[in-house]
Amino acid sequence: MERPIGDQTQFVPSVTFENLYGDSRLALDALEKDLGRGIKETQKLNADWAEDQLRVLRKDRREPLLDILLVDENGQILRAISTYWSYARNAQLALSPTDLAQFTVKNKKIVYPLVPQNDSALFWLARDEGRVQSALQKYFGEVEVGDYLAAHPAASEMTGSVRLAWVQKGRAGKSKFADEGIIFGNLGFWVNRKLRLGNSGPGIYVQRVRFDDSRLLPEDTYISPLDPTQVNKRGGKVMEDKYPNVRVIRVDPVLSKHDFIPLALNSSPNSEYPVVLSYTTARPWLDWVPKHGGVSS
Repeated sequence: MERPIGDQTQFVPSVTFENLYGDSRLALDALEKDLGRGIKETQKLNADWAEDQLRVLRKDRREPLLDILLVDENGQILRAISTYWSYARNAQLALSPTDLAQFTVKNKKIVYPLVPQNDSALFWLARDEGRVQSALQKYFGEVEVGDYLAAHPAASEMTGSVRLAWVQKGRAGKSKFADEGIIFGNLGFWVNRKLRLGNSGPGIYVQRVRFDDSRLLPEDTYISPLDPTQVNKRGGKVMEDKYPNVRVIRVDPVLSKHDFIPLALNSSPNSEYPVVLSYTTARPWLDWVPKHGGVSS
């Protein structure tokens, strides 16, 4: 069921360049702090508005993972971005506090990055629709569910149909899904500036899934598209050798360059249970970005 369009039909900025700064010249670090506060407040005022705009844009553009709007002071949408595909393609988002402050100084106006109220994308295989829908109804109420359009037709044909729903982060995780007999995993990125094994040239971001141990899984488990031969060739060490208590499932590195998500869903750590993968919108202006972690390749 689709969520009704909210009552808010116009964008409401909390601050503008003119009423906040006028002709004054501020040090960049002070500007970054003021912008940070203004962006947070503008996000609170416009989360539902951003939700409605993104719902329309995803359908119109057939891009189901759009999750950030860049909006000017007049409510004009300058860009809509998929943070997942940006990192998967090793694109630079240029949305750090410094980036936004420099843009403000140069253009004498503020651009607000906005995320939707429902900021987590959940993915599962269509064959598991019944059990997953039941869990979603229990923990999230009525949600809009659609087909995830795989970026590469060959991957879609090989792996089957994938379903997608956007929900609010934090309302259900591995424990609650385990109660429903569903394995819950976090879809994200491993960051390594030394090996540079990303999808697009010498990129630093590599998609991966992490399943924390739970009563459905006896050990932490990862799904990785990295070719161990390439990791070793570039002077790295594969995770299996560094962390013997961690299980690693590897998928086809060539197909994963086109679309990792359906491949990961079809590589369940336990075939007895359905799998739900969750991707949460990154927020570079809050330093919520992929980072190099302890358990890596």
